[in-house]
Amino acid sequence: MIQRAIRRLREGRPAEAESVLRFWMELSPQDTRALYLLATAQLRQGHLDAAHASATELLALAPEMPDANLLLGVILQRLNRMEEAVAPHQRAMTLQPNSASAAHHLAMALHMVNRNEEAFLAIRAALRLRPEMAISRYLESLVLLRLGVLPEAWTEYEARLRYAPLCPDAARHDAIPRWRGEGAIAGRTVLLHREQSSGDTIQFVRYAPMVAALGARVVLEVQPALKPLLAGMPGVDAVLAVGEPLPAADLQCPLLSLPLAFRTTTDSVPADLPYLRPDAERLALWRQRLGPADGPRIGIAWSGRPEHFNDANRSLPLARLAPLLSAGAGTFHVLQTMFRADDLAELPRWPRLQRHDAEIADFADLAALVSLMDVVIAADTSVAHLAGALGHPTWLLGAYTLDWRWLTDRDGRPLWYPHVRVFRQPAFGDWDAVIARVAVAVSELAWPHGP
Repeated sequence: MIQRAIRRLREGRPAEAESVLRFWMELSPQDTRALYLLATAQLRQGHLDAAHASATELLALAPEMPDANLLLGVILQRLNRMEEAVAPHQRAMTLQPNSASAAHHLAMALHMVNRNEEAFLAIRAALRLRPEMAISRYLESLVLLRLGVLPEAWTEYEARLRYAPLCPDAARHDAIPRWRGEGAIAGRTVLLHREQSSGDTIQFVRYAPMVAALGARVVLEVQPALKPLLAGMPGVDAVLAVGEPLPAADLQCPLLSLPLAFRTTTDSVPADLPYLRPDAERLALWRQRLGPADGPRIGIAWSGRPEHFNDANRSLPLARLAPLLSAGAGTFHVLQTMFRADDLAELPRWPRLQRHDAEIADFADLAALVSLMDVVIAADTSVAHLAGALGHPTWLLGAYTLDWRWLTDRDGRPLWYPHVRVFRQPAFGDWDAVIARVAVAVSELAWPHGP
């Protein structure tokens, strides 16, 4: 019976595995192996509360079982209870010190609660045991980036290209020789291509003029919605959307590998802003659409793509913004085009919120709209990166575990976007404190066009 359940799990049929296990546990309710498999089946179905209950029951029966402690830690992470996840992961590593998986998961939990020095020690332990693990190399790079150890971090960050869930089509241009910053490239065509999200493309396209300054002919391959915005970027010879035929290229480099190619340090982050500008015609069109302002215009984007690996920590439900949406004067302009079902139900409650998603065709439209705001308030999404690249006044709704892309200098300013003001959670998950501070800032927002 147990072997049948294991086969169902291996075949990707966790619901059937759960049925088999429940039948078996009617006969043997304290079978720890069956209880472990049951919690695993529930986790794979996304039944997190049930999985947590099963794992807790299992640990009561077998507190010294390493895999049970590891499983509970993983479930707590999926429940976004990161601080609670640390203890079972530490216990799993103590019980099984030669487990690379236990060390990796402990490092991940520590990283998520901003205990980066401890996370570094744990991830090094994992890599000593299994140096070939791309996911552990990638996690090590994130820890180093958070710690500001950039030269070493960029080298380890290359592991992301071997981690399929993050970069599923990383090898699509491998037939073209890879440029890593070495050798003269004057007169050669270099293809710079997107690999992850639109926000990443916006952030690292700043390197394209630097490649052109070395004498190269630069071709950009980007997400279709970014093509109109980037088409006129200085130093770029051609901008093509993913899927369009590409010209012959001598060399290629993923956009997020350019910091490695240029040996970027905390002292040499290219932050000459703005490096993107709105199109004049689109700007005129959006100015006409908005009409005269009778108070501050506040652009807002509170959530991003639900499938983003860290969306549970970076996005907020609209209802959580109530104190902010009640503050100050003026109007709020929604800068996102995707909405969760709960947010769609919440939107009619806030007449100060003006939607524009039907008119926003691409990032060129969004750039024009952003430029007409007095300030942009955004979660860690492509909207925040766009406003940052435009050099526009921007307030970031920052999680306690701030993404490395918002790495700050000694004065607390983001290295990549020094003018962005970060409102960071004082504790993991504490959005209420963030919203309260932003609401005060909105109420104090000066409007220079007033009487």
